[in-house]
Amino acid sequence: MRTLTIPIAVLSVFMLVGASANVFAQSDEKKGASYTIKHKTKQMGQATAEKALVYILRPARTGFAIKMWAFVDDQFIGVTYGKNYTYALVLPGEHVFWSKAENVSAFKLTVKAGETYHLQQKVRPGGFRARVKFAEADDSKVKKYFRKSKYVTPTEQARAKAQEYVEKWYALAQERAE
Repeated sequence: MRTLTIPIAVLSVFMLVGASANVFAQSDEKKGASYTIKHKTKQMGQATAEKALVYILRPARTGFAIKMWAFVDDQFIGVTYGKNYTYALVLPGEHVFWSKAENVSAFKLTVKAGETYHLQQKVRPGGFRARVKFAEADDSKVKKYFRKSKYVTPTEQARAKAQEYVEKWYALAQERAE
């Protein structure tokens, strides 16, 4: 009996140490160091005569460590964490805007050149991680959202990962947007 308890105890210790190391590795990734660059100053875009300006806002602190990816059609816009925003210039016309977290949330929106649009990634409880509900932001709250948020841009590592997401999830986003 004793010979069984010692190996089981040793095995349990190794499993706990391995699990803790895995948790630490995941938490470093969730901090966003490898996917976003946080800027100290807010940066605002400018719509042009040829393109619309689209902001992606994530003002909620809820689920702050969970990455949420934003796309327009098959083009990557950026990654957000809690209290972040990013933006992109988009050609006029109808587009599928979509976001990926634990799920894929998508909708169609027709944008006009010279106009500014505000989209929000709303955090929802998920099975294992936070889910996203992607929609147009409430115009009456946009100024408040900007005050609370930091401007972020994606890293090259994020751009590479985003291409994988486009290949894997864009067809689903198109289906969900219809």
